[in-house]
Amino acid sequence: MGALLGANAVSLILLRNRLTELLSVGHFWRDVAAVPREFATAITLERNGIVHLGALAVILLWTVWLRLQFINEPIRKDEAYTFLYYASRPILLGITYYTANNHLLSTLLMHLSTSVFGESLWALRLPTLISGILLVPATYAAIRVYHGKEAALLAAALVSASSPLIEYSFNARGYSLSALLFAAMVVLAGIATRRGMAGGWILLPVSAALAIYSVPTTVYGVCGVFLYLILATRAWRRVLYAGVQTGLLTLALYTPVLATVGLSAITSNQWVAPVPGGLWLPTFAHEAQSLWNYWNMDLPSAVSVILGVGCLGLLVRKGSLAAPLAIALCVMTVSFVLLRAQRVVPPRRTWLFLLPIVLGCCASGLSILIGKLRAPGWVPAIFSLALAAWMGLTVLTAKSLRHSTSESVGGGSAEAVVLGMKEHLSHGDQFVCAGADYFDSSLDYYMRLHRIPYHPSPNGHLLIVSPPGLGPERTLELAGIPRAEAGSIRPAAHYEEADVSYCDRGSGLPFNPRGSPGMGAFTWVGR
Repeated sequence: MGALLGANAVSLILLRNRLTELLSVGHFWRDVAAVPREFATAITLERNGIVHLGALAVILLWTVWLRLQFINEPIRKDEAYTFLYYASRPILLGITYYTANNHLLSTLLMHLSTSVFGESLWALRLPTLISGILLVPATYAAIRVYHGKEAALLAAALVSASSPLIEYSFNARGYSLSALLFAAMVVLAGIATRRGMAGGWILLPVSAALAIYSVPTTVYGVCGVFLYLILATRAWRRVLYAGVQTGLLTLALYTPVLATVGLSAITSNQWVAPVPGGLWLPTFAHEAQSLWNYWNMDLPSAVSVILGVGCLGLLVRKGSLAAPLAIALCVMTVSFVLLRAQRVVPPRRTWLFLLPIVLGCCASGLSILIGKLRAPGWVPAIFSLALAAWMGLTVLTAKSLRHSTSESVGGGSAEAVVLGMKEHLSHGDQFVCAGADYFDSSLDYYMRLHRIPYHPSPNGHLLIVSPPGLGPERTLELAGIPRAEAGSIRPAAHYEEADVSYCDRGSGLPFNPRGSPGMGAFTWVGR
């Protein structure tokens, strides 16, 4: 780290005259300021008409309303863990100690949000909610740069009501942030290549570095965009310069992590463990099928057919109109090559950043087909509103995003368990869970939220929290507690997603009193 930062300092000294000239003549700042002005001009009434702008406004309102329907869903285990062990701690700890569950930019924003608005669920999810909402206009901008307003409006409609994108607009992880920043990168790539504006090249490394800082695996998408820029512009030196800038900015952002826990915390965690060579391709194919099913979750069959027709429609035109498809293909190609070289298969949520661009490709093809029909100008707007309404209502009625999803196993009853067991907890009883995937972080969060003291006693009962059908005896076994060391088991309460029993603590059981309402409670997940 010292060598790299020292080399960067030397390069700045050697280039000081050039940098001074660049910043002083004003071209730099004019180029940067021209980027937002470009889009302010693009959405004026004169260029779009009242129908188009009205439809866009309705889609944005629909976007907000859909996401607010889920903002108070029971907390997911991963977001609870992120808050308890990173975002709620001093921020220098939160952005320094990296694990696969700690998305640094999301943790930083979560820390700021909960510091200002308190630790309620909506405050914890506020940064994710805002980024999920902003992803819709960002997708609109990304597609408009390449295809025009009709395709952009259709893309915004599809993104507004996509079930996976709605899910990560209230699940407080870094994926919606990475999708937003990746869409911004696609916008800037279009400005740089199609508008010929230097501001796009200047801001491109910033958006790319922040996207990687949101979720490290977004680096696959960033590399894919750079490959597209090389193929589209043939400007090797300019693209290489932007890539070097991206690398330096990313290095600067991750310096606290690299200097404390090292690179292996990012590259060698359990979620990116290499798969044996002979198993990699079947594992990759299985995960690709799972990804396809996830992207189509809660999507009406007729809409799936319409989107498929849109993808085919994109192929009937050549040249610049195929740009979003070219970007998606470059990202897929680079990702496949890098994953094969690493022999890793990331989980399906890793690729959420690519979904808006894929939906944008479908929207672009549909706009081409609608144009060939010579339909009136209001048809794309009405069609966009109909698609958004149809998809959104399906998401609401399907209930796939409610607390029964795998991301929140047991979490739907966690708050009820905590409030119902308040009296037991005050007497020094201790929770026992079947494993880290069931309840533990959710219980910790709700005890902290409701200021319920959790001070287990060596003489207190064990409160056994079991999934329905598992049974307290099996829960004790999975938790590593010998049945002989536990007394007679008696039922305490029944909840929708959990049964709570209690028993006496045997003298041979180890005792760990760690945990308090301010630090996240201890729940037993093994000896």
